[in-house]
Amino acid sequence: MSAFFAMIWEAENMKAAEQAGVIETRLHHHLGRSVSSCTAEGLRVYDLHPASTSPGLIELRPVNSQPSGAVFGTLFKNRTDLVAGPPLTQFDPSDSAHLMTSAGSALISDFWGSYVAVLRTPQGVAVLADPTSSIPCFYSNAGNVTLVFSHLEACEFLDRTQFSINYDFIRALLVYDKIQNGQTGLNEVHELAGGHRLTVTRQGLHVEQLWDPRKTARRPCEEAEPAAASILRDTIEYVVHSRAKACHGGITLNLSGGLDSAIVAATLGRHSSLTRANAVHFVLQSEDPSELAYAQAVASHAEIGLEEVAVTPQRTLPGPADHPLSVRPFRSFLGQDLTTHLAGLAQLEGRTIFTGQGGDHLFLETRSALGFAEYLQHCGLGRQARMELLNSARLSGLSIWQALGKTFATTLNSLRNGDGAHGILDRRTRMNQNDHETLDPAALLPEWASDRQGLPAAKFGQIASLVHMFQIRSGLASLHSRPVVHPLISQPLIELCLRLPTYLLCTDGQGRGLVRKAMAGLVPDQVRLRRSKGDASRFFIDQLDSHREMIAEVIRHGELVRHDLLDPADLDIFLGREEYRHQTFGRMLLIHYAIEAWLQSWKQVGRH
Repeated sequence: MSAFFAMIWEAENMKAAEQAGVIETRLHHHLGRSVSSCTAEGLRVYDLHPASTSPGLIELRPVNSQPSGAVFGTLFKNRTDLVAGPPLTQFDPSDSAHLMTSAGSALISDFWGSYVAVLRTPQGVAVLADPTSSIPCFYSNAGNVTLVFSHLEACEFLDRTQFSINYDFIRALLVYDKIQNGQTGLNEVHELAGGHRLTVTRQGLHVEQLWDPRKTARRPCEEAEPAAASILRDTIEYVVHSRAKACHGGITLNLSGGLDSAIVAATLGRHSSLTRANAVHFVLQSEDPSELAYAQAVASHAEIGLEEVAVTPQRTLPGPADHPLSVRPFRSFLGQDLTTHLAGLAQLEGRTIFTGQGGDHLFLETRSALGFAEYLQHCGLGRQARMELLNSARLSGLSIWQALGKTFATTLNSLRNGDGAHGILDRRTRMNQNDHETLDPAALLPEWASDRQGLPAAKFGQIASLVHMFQIRSGLASLHSRPVVHPLISQPLIELCLRLPTYLLCTDGQGRGLVRKAMAGLVPDQVRLRRSKGDASRFFIDQLDSHREMIAEVIRHGELVRHDLLDPADLDIFLGREEYRHQTFGRMLLIHYAIEAWLQSWKQVGRH
């Protein structure tokens, strides 16, 4: 597990320094004196679980050799030649000075990776989260000291009684569990979003956005299809190989059998002597169509070993009071996260887990007809326009005239803001229908996912989907879990895919069409060209069937009902009519159980 903790205070304030000293004493009491740390004037940064698998701290030391902060995580220098290099282990003094004078913003322009930076600047102390939110970053004020941390559950040295439940957040979470608006389940804790900077000064706290995907998308890459496919393939190899170079104990790929994990497998296979990669495939013990044959074909083509792990929906769920004291409920609490299932495989000990997460959003798996409107905006009418219209119709399954109608409607409304809350209102069930009546979906999302700012509708749809992608990170800290890396969710690849027009990403009227061309010969055609996708919906229905009585009993007599967040009568009807079987998001009842468990855990420390 990788987790950090930091403290920031005014060095001249004796009361603040004394309070920081008390917290530090408690930290060493829980974690020992050998915990890795960076010490600078008015700030401390700690690597809570230093180990060979931990990303660690990279100190910032300008010319005077006095530490001015640290970057926690894995960091790479930007390379325009797309040649993978090892992660940074130290900054030279000039880079340290540049990062200080830029208040950390040079990290976004000159580097990439998975990191949180805490550094002293001329304006105060800056905290910066990388654009992908790959390491969670939360902050809170404790008297005269500002606390910053990745996993509250790993900070046992903090007084948890200082925190209180944010029931408005919990109510919204019952509708949509990927909220990213800076709020958390605790009133006193806030989240620093990816690409944002928190500045701590004597005047207080100030948050500003440094990285905006909309700005990147406004600089479209105008390469023709063959060149674009080549650049895409090279960038994929660059980020995957770079991430692999940061792993010391070998790599195990969670190989689903789908296109995106197959792309990662192919890239790892090309460098097998360096990555020492193998793969694991989870065989769901349900009536969902098996993906095993696809996973076997990919592993064989990439020449990497494949381990098959059976996963049963009857697996015992954790108890209602077992949720760690995190800042918000997490679905990974339910025990279906891949690190839990891999824990028993001794042959994978010490290995980093890779996934193919993120490809649907970046390479653009879509059925939208709006790419033709983007083409007209970029290229206007011409001989290629007819073919692009045909591709748009083929992609969406509409007639040419219907695709044209959507294009004109989009063009006429080009100045209106888009709705980045797509899909939230579709999550209505009997259990959360009352909350939908007063919910403002845009309030649950970052501003860049709800304000189109004149971008083409198709490109904005891709940008808005990044909200779901950025939420794909390990939610809970565990000393027994293995590090998980999503190599496709890397800044260079994200920015390239934002710059590639949607009609180019969907070459030949196919979702993820460009990357399919780019990976020709590297991914077996039965996976590269398949249009179907794996589905685990039946697995979750079976899981609810197996645990419905226990879940119903826990919720019926739990905190959600006690605080009027759920109606037990709705629960009885929902289960009695087995509505979870027929509604697309009926499986959200599992998330409601995780929320209930989180509330009961916090109740044990006196927070009601």
